[in-house]
Amino acid sequence: MRGLLVLSALAASCGFASRSDQFECGEGGGCPDGRTCVSGWCVVEASAPDAAYVAPVECESGSDCTVSCDGPGSCAGGVDCSQASSCNITCSGEGSCAGPIECGDGPCDIECAGAHSCGSDIDCNGSCLCDLTCGGDDSCNGDVDCPHTGQCRNGKECTSGGSPSCNSC
Repeated sequence: MRGLLVLSALAASCGFASRSDQFECGEGGGCPDGRTCVSGWCVVEASAPDAAYVAPVECESGSDCTVSCDGPGSCAGGVDCSQASSCNITCSGEGSCAGPIECGDGPCDIECAGAHSCGSDIDCNGSCLCDLTCGGDDSCNGDVDCPHTGQCRNGKECTSGGSPSCNSC
C-alpha cells in the first residue's frame, strides 16, 4: 500500500473533526487532475522511496493538511507542514516518516503508529497546539520540540492537554 497525501478542509475548531466535501469522490471518480479516488476521497499519492534522496511531502500554504503515510518507508523525506494552517499527520507504515517533520503555527496532530516510524526530528515548537503520539515500536527517535519549551511535553510525546498554554488556538 502506498502513503497518501490528502488535503482536506478541517472543521473551524482546533480539532480534526471532518474532511472537506471538496475532496470527496464517488465510485466514478470525479477527482481533479493529479488526484485519484481512494476510499471515497481524492488524494495525491506519494509512493515508497526508490532513491537515496527523497524530497519531503510539502503541504500547501494556508491549507488544512492531512498526510497519511501508511506504506512501508512512505514519506521517507519527512513532512513539511510549516506553511499550512493546520496539520494532521499519520505515520502508520513501518519505517514511515523517516525524515524530519515540521509543523507551522496552527494546530498539529502527529501519530507515529508504525514500527520505526518518525525516525528524525519533530518540530512543533511554534504550533498553537501539538499532539504527538509515539505508539509504534521504536518510534520517535529524533529530537522532539514541543510548544512552550517543555510545558507541553509528556515523556517523548507532546500534548495539548497539559498547561492551558498548550492549547492556545
